[in-house]
Amino acid sequence: MTAKCIEIAGQPSGVRQKLLIGSTAFWLMATPQSVVHATETGATPAAAPSPCTLRLPGHSTQEFECRLDPAAAARSLRFKVFFSGSHDDTRATLEATLNGAPLDCADGSKTNTEGEDGEVSLDCRFTVAGNPAAHDVLRVALRWHHAQYMGFELKAD
Repeated sequence: MTAKCIEIAGQPSGVRQKLLIGSTAFWLMATPQSVVHATETGATPAAAPSPCTLRLPGHSTQEFECRLDPAAAARSLRFKVFFSGSHDDTRATLEATLNGAPLDCADGSKTNTEGEDGEVSLDCRFTVAGNPAAHDVLRVALRWHHAQYMGFELKAD
């Protein structure tokens, strides 16, 4: 088996990381923010432009602003963030607003974690009312202690 090397762009602080992929199992998040560039021959990068931008990246904090495209009908969405290296003293929280108002995440969402081991994620499931004339603006604030931020995804739920 040959090993493959991939490069991940869009990680925290604009750092590019190379991962060696061999026979061991792994997971990789190809999120709207993280564009995966495979360096093997014939591979092409595939990623849609993200509606989200980093507003205030910092140490153990991230703030995103996502301009959601207008839609005629209501739609269910989920913002999910991934961390690795979590353990007994790890804490993380996710807070969201929609059009400037606090967003109550739907049942099944996980907006905080404390003391979980390994790979963890937080997510907020929500519904956006149909409005074909205007963009809705989702803002998400993340705060964490003692974990490694890995990326996020915003997708239909």
